[in-house]
Amino acid sequence: MPYIDDERRNENLPNSGNIDISHSRKDLGIAVGNAMDNGGDFQYIIAVAIQTYLEKKGLRYKYCEEIMGALTGAQMEFYRCVVAPYEQEKIAENGAVYNTRLLKKAKY
Repeated sequence: MPYIDDERRNENLPNSGNIDISHSRKDLGIAVGNAMDNGGDFQYIIAVAIQTYLEKKGLRYKYCEEIMGALTGAQMEFYRCVVAPYEQEKIAENGAVYNTRLLKKAKY
């Protein structure tokens, strides 16, 4: 995950024309997060951001790769920082579903 230092997180973005988005990256992320009510909203906002990025940069494989890498990295970081610790809490609370000791003894 590309960790962005505090200065860059809080640096104002340029005005994009019709809509004033001259807020910091962090403020923009908070505003987008507050605008979502469900996963469909989230997916739509991501799709619009991708469309806009490609309109700005051009449709080239390089930029498609950048987008796919960013999406994959964000998914992996979300899993590592949020989902995995949550799952560990629930395993401690309720017990594991899989018995990996038995699986390791399985014959192939």
